[in-house]
Amino acid sequence: MAPRVLGGRGVSIQSGWASTGLAGVGDSAPPETPLTAVLDFVAETPAPLLVVPLEDMLGLEDQPNLPGTIDTHPNWRRRMPRPVESLFEEPGAAGRADLLARARGRA
Repeated sequence: MAPRVLGGRGVSIQSGWASTGLAGVGDSAPPETPLTAVLDFVAETPAPLLVVPLEDMLGLEDQPNLPGTIDTHPNWRRRMPRPVESLFEEPGAAGRADLLARARGRA
């Protein structure tokens, strides 16, 4: 995984990933890009409803809201990287949508 400064959130991410390894559903260390593996795991659960933020479908790293901030973070004001009509033309986003559709039996 590329080195990044994640602070407390990084500890949560690493702990969460370690939990998947302990549960026998993943490795104890995240792959280069854990997003697809996490979406695959969640899509395979028996939950009747699956909600995935658009930012995750697009593979964006910046979170849309940072709790506890007012003026230092553009909470809920982030713009998508391209017009809505073409958001899923990017192979990564289209692949994640296909993965979810297949796993949920709707492909």
